[in-house]
Amino acid sequence: TTAGTHVAEPDVRRRIGLAHGSWRRVTRRIVAGAVCALTVSSLLMPSVSLAAEWVKVGGNKYNTAASDEAGTWAWDGADDMKLNGYNGGAIEAEGKLNVNYSGNNTVANDSGCGISVTKDTDGNDTDGNAELNIQGDASSTLNVTSSSDAIWSEGDINIDGAGTVNATSAEGDAIDAKGGLAIKGSGNVNATGESNGIRAHDDITIDNSGTIAAKATRNPGINAHNSLTVKGDGKVEASSIEAM
Repeated sequence: TTAGTHVAEPDVRRRIGLAHGSWRRVTRRIVAGAVCALTVSSLLMPSVSLAAEWVKVGGNKYNTAASDEAGTWAWDGADDMKLNGYNGGAIEAEGKLNVNYSGNNTVANDSGCGISVTKDTDGNDTDGNAELNIQGDASSTLNVTSSSDAIWSEGDINIDGAGTVNATSAEGDAIDAKGGLAIKGSGNVNATGESNGIRAHDDITIDNSGTIAAKATRNPGINAHNSLTVKGDGKVEASSIEAM
């Protein structure tokens, strides 16, 4: 900021000082009133939560809660999807999706992504975010194979829990986040991609006690466009066939 020099007679300076003081008091009252009004409005308004607007399972689109007769998958119509012995095609969502898996599960797609989440585009989500959270029980497995990115999100990806995630891509990245990527918990992650093994356009944080193995053909095994943080007492392996 800059401050100018003002020269005036004493009485003029007093009048100016009073005027500035009055405006400051009025401004404080206006700001205080506005803050109170906003606080009351925020309490009265319902909170906006990020949730999936729809999901697709094996090419079939659902806008409300749905499941299959065998009970291998179920979506609650909002955030949560449960897999238990699922063996089928691609899983897609718009907005936010929490995938909780039990038992042995397989997601396969030879013409696109395996599990993918895109941003909400219909205006119901005010910030237009996308988020994919994957968590599994101990002794449970999630196998995802695809031609394109096996596990992909237009926003963040979080992998947690005690299960094992095996992601394999024939032509793209095994795991690719357009936002940040975090791998936590005590589970194992095996990511094998023709391009990258594990990739994020923001930060990558690995903090777990399991084994993380990221293998790539053309690019780095682990590729963070921003920062890479590895901690915890687990094991992390990254390798590439062609990348220097």
